[in-house]
Amino acid sequence: MQLKDWVLSPGSRNAPITLTISNDSYFNCDSVVDERSAAFIALGKSLVSRKATVICCTSGSAALNYAPAISEAYYQNVPLLVITADRPAKWIGNGEGQSINQVNVFANYCKASYSIEVEASLSQIESVFNEIEEGLNGKQKGPIHLNVAFDEPLYETAQSFKEFKFETKEIAEESKFRIEENQIEEWNSYNRILILCGQMTASEGLLFWLKDLSADPRIVIVTETISNVRDFQFVNCIDRTLTNIKYEECKPQLVVTLGGAVISKKIKKYLRSIAKLNHWHVDEPGQSINVFECLSNSFSCQPSSFIRAVVECNNFSQISDFKNQWLTASFISEEKHEEFLVNCEWSDLRVFQLLIDTMPNNINLHLGNSSVVRYVQLFNPISSITYFGNRGVSGIDGSSSTALGVASKSDKLNLLISGDLRFVYDGNAFCNNIPKSNLKVIVINNDGGGIFRIIPGPLDTGVVKERFEVGNSASISDLCRTYGVDSMQVSELSKLENGLSWLYAESDNVKVLELVTPSNVNSEILANYFKSLSK
Repeated sequence: MQLKDWVLSPGSRNAPITLTISNDSYFNCDSVVDERSAAFIALGKSLVSRKATVICCTSGSAALNYAPAISEAYYQNVPLLVITADRPAKWIGNGEGQSINQVNVFANYCKASYSIEVEASLSQIESVFNEIEEGLNGKQKGPIHLNVAFDEPLYETAQSFKEFKFETKEIAEESKFRIEENQIEEWNSYNRILILCGQMTASEGLLFWLKDLSADPRIVIVTETISNVRDFQFVNCIDRTLTNIKYEECKPQLVVTLGGAVISKKIKKYLRSIAKLNHWHVDEPGQSINVFECLSNSFSCQPSSFIRAVVECNNFSQISDFKNQWLTASFISEEKHEEFLVNCEWSDLRVFQLLIDTMPNNINLHLGNSSVVRYVQLFNPISSITYFGNRGVSGIDGSSSTALGVASKSDKLNLLISGDLRFVYDGNAFCNNIPKSNLKVIVINNDGGGIFRIIPGPLDTGVVKERFEVGNSASISDLCRTYGVDSMQVSELSKLENGLSWLYAESDNVKVLELVTPSNVNSEILANYFKSLSK
């Protein structure tokens, strides 16, 4: 299987590559002017295909606009091949336009970086290409950077770059993982084990083995929406459950993290406070993620392989009340959650309840960072929905573009829930010719920066409105008209049903439903919500 998906950004210096790829029907090419958006669109494509998407741009500052998406891909272990065109080395630093030092410019956020100079021999070029192929087929996934210098003429050299069809191998089935004898003994010595699932791609195998393991009363399995594993035997809403975790016997002795990023700050703070806690981390790249400052073991394998190995050596006969304590806290918090929402007024919290209650099944749900992703964690995940979010770096940039990239490779309906500032920040996602009929967008307009009224600190500064929230001076509807996108605004409960019916109706283009909520009461309602959970 060869690399077929390319996202090209216009420019002269990369014309030899652009012409080569565009004149070969083998490749799937999209053209996106904004390099920042282009890179996030490519990230979305790779999230679906699980293969590297290629991005290619001209020289100079164009390349630097790739950096946010490259860093996100790096921390999510998503494959990308980043090709930046460059001027010959003799012009760098000598006053030539569109020239900066591009060699190794992404070194901190790429698996590997390569550079091909104008005078490179054929054997040198082949050697670089072979190393890139090996990197793309390696176990550890992530971005690879190739910087290519071109001399003029630029528009007559396409034929010399016909070898961009890098071969990538099909992923072989992983050999059975075996846990060491001393680790088995340690595992079975614990009476309170918490398995915390971070960001992952949905896996039926992992869910199967986790459900098996959850039969052990000394093991509780805690998930988040972006874990994409959920079951009634698991604790699926961390933040609301933690309000009722109050006893010493609820504290784990061992925490095992699976996969990538964990959203909940509350669980991180809670686990960091536990003395003599041991931490094992499991993911395919085998990274030593010491998020609780007590890491004792890292395992380089698929989480499903690790859990299967643990199930096969687990002592299920031990007695413990640990799982029951956590599940009881989860059930109590869910009852209080439902009671509070009965009389909850129009606000961010109320809006998310209504959105989740009316959401179509079997869709891809894309979550903006900051307040959006945190509100969604308060509600039970929907089993038929696949959850996405840029939680590798958790930046404000790229949510719309990533969602569009996923939508371009998926037959499912893709729904993005975004904050207003985030939507404005990534508006160029809609300025291209990529089909968008299966992408719907909900913008929560709480006058910008709602997260700064939720997290501790900003409200106490006295300048939260002027320096943190800033406010959204742009009109969402005006921006949508600029992008050629249909939009509708709703600011009260009685009109939401009509708004959602309009949003989910079939369309040839993306639709944006703007929900205006009261910024001055959102944080107060959320604070009262958590108070009600802990009573």
